[in-house]
Formats: sequence, C-alpha cells, structure tokens
Amino acid sequence: GYYVVTASYGSNAVGFNSPVFKGGPVQFTIVGGETTAVKIPVVLENAIVRIEFTDMFKKYYSFDKLTLTQGGSTIDFSPTETRGAFVEATAFTLSGTFTAQSGAEKSFSKEYQARMTTCHRIEFDASNIGGNKIEIKFDDTPSETIEFDTELNEQPSGN
Repeated sequence: GYYVVTASYGSNAVGFNSPVFKGGPVQFTIVGGETTAVKIPVVLENAIVRIEFTDMFKKYYSFDKLTLTQGGSTIDFSPTETRGAFVEATAFTLSGTFTAQSGAEKSFSKEYQARMTTCHRIEFDASNIGGNKIEIKFDDTPSETIEFDTELNEQPSGN
C-alpha cells in the first residue's frame, strides 16, 4: 500500500528544555511480507536564545535576572545561566534591571524577532574602563545602548 508519514516531537512550549522538531510528509509504499525502512528528515521548528556577558560587563554591572517574555510565557535567566532557551519563531521581549558598581540602576526592555532553526545570541558588554554604557548585540549586530549617569571606576572609590 501507499502511505504518507510525518514526524513531530515537542510542543510549542517556551523553556530551557523545549525543542520542537518536525519532518515530512514522506511518501512510501509497503509491500506485503517485506520490511520498509522510512527516513523522515526533521528540522528544529523553534529557535534558541542564548544570553552571554563579557568579562568587562561582569566586572562593572550586576542584575538579579533577565526575563524573556513570549506570548503568555516567561523564562528567567540568572546571572550564571549558560543554557539556551527554546522559543517560538516569533517576537519576544527581553527585560531586566542592571545595577552599576556606583549603585545606579537602569531598566530596559527590548523586543527581538526569533527565526526558526536559529540559535540567537544576545551579548551584553560594558564600554571601556571608566565608561558608562552597556552595549547589547543581537546576533553580533548592535541593538541597544543603555547609558548610566555616573562614570564607572576600575575600583570603587573610598572616602
């Protein structure tokens, strides 16, 4: 007989362990009394978002968490999180509050577009020593600059 088959794994959940794979349709025939092997190529249907921080950023800024929001789902990235999160191939928002070594705080919220089968990298970097900017890159392209009103010092000043 003549058959068509598809394959899928996962649901459209957003999270650290939520890949979605889909493949097919693949057409094949089965002949009585024979074994028929069928290969179904699958692709990642959702996207992955990784958040990274340069050493310069870690030296001058801190935060409790960054929150990725997509639809009604949220994923929190702690400062030590190294895993990528699986998201749907649609828009998502990343938000959080950064604290400079001076104690000054700045909040940000930025929308990005995730593309199917793509691992997106969002990098946070601090401007040069003594600067007061956080530079954000999305897939190696500058996307946002957060400026603080105070200058950063290599060592916090004493009395």
